[in-house]
Amino acid sequence: MGDMIRVVDYISGHIYESKKLAGESLNIPVRIINKSLHTNTEVIYNNRKYKFGYNFNKKCSSFRSSKFPFGKYKGQSIKECTDKDYIIWLIKQAFTDIGLRTSLKERLKELNNG
Repeated sequence: MGDMIRVVDYISGHIYESKKLAGESLNIPVRIINKSLHTNTEVIYNNRKYKFGYNFNKKCSSFRSSKFPFGKYKGQSIKECTDKDYIIWLIKQAFTDIGLRTSLKERLKELNNG
């Protein structure tokens, strides 16, 4: 199986292409991800909770976010955000996962067309 199996963080709802990419994106060691996967429990790292599971759904490569998971608009609906500068900035950030980036691009398109 190896490290190329998708993993999901059930707390944030984000899906990552591998444990390694999840670790890089979240800035946490893969051993923490493995601990959660192997014990099927929440883990805490740097005062933040995570609970990982495997995602075997090949069709689910771009889970879309409906709310901002962090930052200036944390917890607010992406659909209600009108701050184009923030959306553009967040799209360009390396730590923004593909699901959030997809949702942000859709919202930016709506704002530009509306």
